[in-house]
Amino acid sequence: MTLNVRGIAVALGTTTAAFFILCSLLYMAVPGAVGWSTRLFHIDVSGILQPITPGDVIVGAICWGVLLAVIGGAAAWLYNRLAQP
Repeated sequence: MTLNVRGIAVALGTTTAAFFILCSLLYMAVPGAVGWSTRLFHIDVSGILQPITPGDVIVGAICWGVLLAVIGGAAAWLYNRLAQP
C-alpha cells in the first residue's frame, strides 16, 4: 500500500490548524478553561497565561499547520520508502 504524501500532509496540516483555532477561540472566550492543561501536562500554567489577539491565532494556526503538514508528509514519504519490497 502506498500513502498519498500530499493528501496526508494537507489533511494533517488542515486538521491541526482547525483545532488550534478552536482551542484559541475557547481560550479567548474563557481564559479560565485552560485549567485542564495543568492536569494534562502536569505543570501549573496559570502564572504564565498571556492575552492573545486574533493575529496571534492566525499566525499560530499557520505555523502549526505548516509544521504538522511537513511532519505528516515526511512520515508518509518515509513510510512509502520503507514499505517497498
